[in-house]
Amino acid sequence: MLHETLSALGLNEKEIEIYLASLTLGTSVASVLANRTKITRSTEQYTCQQLVKKGLMTVVEKGNTFLYTPESPDKLLYFIDQEREVLDNREDQVNRIIGDLKSRMNPHSVLPKVRFYEGEEATAQAYKSCVDHISENSEILGYAKPLQDLDSIPELREAIKTHESIYKKRNVVTK
Repeated sequence: MLHETLSALGLNEKEIEIYLASLTLGTSVASVLANRTKITRSTEQYTCQQLVKKGLMTVVEKGNTFLYTPESPDKLLYFIDQEREVLDNREDQVNRIIGDLKSRMNPHSVLPKVRFYEGEEATAQAYKSCVDHISENSEILGYAKPLQDLDSIPELREAIKTHESIYKKRNVVTK
């Protein structure tokens, strides 16, 4: 779980190993980290510098020696804040151009009514999308058939079970 989460935040395997080792060791030189992680000293120094650039370590030069200190794990939340800021900026950019993009659409063009989904998760998402867009006393005019046995697709089986109650609540007519 630690490795997966740190990887999702943009750290590579060596950065993860070195950061975790440095948390255990505290302030240390690259050679000590290299011994602990079994990574070559030159790679260790380079990776420590990358962690410094990312804000997860600090470095202090003492004589001819560089001492690396891990930052608090709370700094990891900074990565999420950065991603959120990037996404907010992208959303603002899209909102600024969406009107122009829509005005360029040919008003006589027909958007596709048929969609193809591939894979287990996509099939479950397609099913959920159909159910989410129906209203009371409406009729579902669609057909989906997985090529595999339903029991072998847990995501689809779960989506169907979850949405059966929605059918009943919305008085949906299924055929």
